[in-house]
Amino acid sequence: MSPVQDSRYTPVGAVILRMTVAFVLLGSLPSCGRTWHEATHDYAGYSIQPTLVADSMMEAYLTPFRQQLSETMDDTLAEIHHTLTLEKPESTLGNFMADLLAEEATRITGKPVDLAIQNYGGIRRNSLAAGPFTLGMVYEIMPFDNQLVILELDGTGLNTLIDHMAQLGGWPVSKGVRYQIEDGQARAILVQNRPIQEEHTYRVALPDYIAKGGDRCDFLVEYPMIETGVLVRDALIHYCRSRQAAGILIDAGLDGRITQVD
Repeated sequence: MSPVQDSRYTPVGAVILRMTVAFVLLGSLPSCGRTWHEATHDYAGYSIQPTLVADSMMEAYLTPFRQQLSETMDDTLAEIHHTLTLEKPESTLGNFMADLLAEEATRITGKPVDLAIQNYGGIRRNSLAAGPFTLGMVYEIMPFDNQLVILELDGTGLNTLIDHMAQLGGWPVSKGVRYQIEDGQARAILVQNRPIQEEHTYRVALPDYIAKGGDRCDFLVEYPMIETGVLVRDALIHYCRSRQAAGILIDAGLDGRITQVD
């Protein structure tokens, strides 16, 4: 899921390495018995001057596309009532994300889910300020092409998942779920006001990144997964636009879903 920045790729203008290298040919090649030694080994650094001039023809070609993209990214999807922030173990931004996943998964599949989960690291903005919520902000908060999926977990699988989240300090979960974190373990877990039933099958909405083992959730890959064909980002966009059309402001509060016990 998460594209990882590769440290091997450095910006243009970084130091260029020039080396002449000798190779030692081992005796495993019977026809070659010579040993080569390094003759030269030197480095040279070059800098890009700030006086570079943009190609006028290329600029003229790209300008309309740049303007169109800028206008699209500035499109307001909804209005945020109060600033939403991301924190552990529970936060307003986390609750907002988990709740919308539960609602969108139910809408898309036509069948209710028991809960929804969003991994903490999958939310790439720490806050959303009160005011316009734009398309560009959606891509900032959710830049990955993760699909919204449904996992069918038995009680053991759900217990393991919630305990894993507790070990990581708490991930966003949808309303109807409550648990405590004590010594890095999940305690007093309730789902829809009931303790987890081992024989029950729970429908859990979450990004496919988690369902396929991401964020050390490899224990989930054995469970049935239902693909919705909808990206988490697109579910977020639909949710916000539907609120805007209904004149409803985006908002979320804290309700004690996850509590830390000292």
